[in-house]
Amino acid sequence: MRHLLATITLATALASALSSTPAYAQVALLYRSGFWMTFGGFSADHRPLCAAAVQGPEGRVFAVKWFSPNTHLTIHISKDRWTVPRNVVMNIVLQMDHAPPVTMRAIGLGNNSVELVIDGNREGEAFLNLLARASVMTISFLEGNEGSWLARLDGSLGAVRSFVGCIRRIQAAQGTQPYSTQPLQPVEPAQPTQPFTGVVNPAQRGPTLERRT
Repeated sequence: MRHLLATITLATALASALSSTPAYAQVALLYRSGFWMTFGGFSADHRPLCAAAVQGPEGRVFAVKWFSPNTHLTIHISKDRWTVPRNVVMNIVLQMDHAPPVTMRAIGLGNNSVELVIDGNREGEAFLNLLARASVMTISFLEGNEGSWLARLDGSLGAVRSFVGCIRRIQAAQGTQPYSTQPLQPVEPAQPTQPFTGVVNPAQRGPTLERRT
């Protein structure tokens, strides 16, 4: 019962975090796996969407999203106490396990979130396959005083499969193929900080998406 209540509480918190983003109007929990949850629903402009998200301490959220009929993936990274000016540009580095780190451009959404885009079918598929296989992801903010985040990716394989399944169901219902979703390859199982302006704060640990030491 405690586990069930904890699951419901986390799902509610994540759904609330997703819904608070302007792009979201209504989402519902589809699947839970480890630290990860997947959601489906509709955006504020009534576009079908799928999302896979993980939440950590201090309201940290990392969410991978697809909006129909986009041919790209959208990533939202947020934290409760961030205040990110709209359209401010920053660089964020993502690294999974020992794969080469990738520096990506992010923009502020005018709230507590930043947005990154992964363009193209091949790039999106490569990212999802890497996310499904990896054990750890590091998120580093090259500007600002937000320390690096360390995300343990327990459950990411199931979450990615659920996310891809959500996309396929939407595509099948619409009768179009705006985004290629090839099957995943088999694998074995403090003070408010900001991401956009100087000094890394001391590390803080949590259940996942923790501050990296």
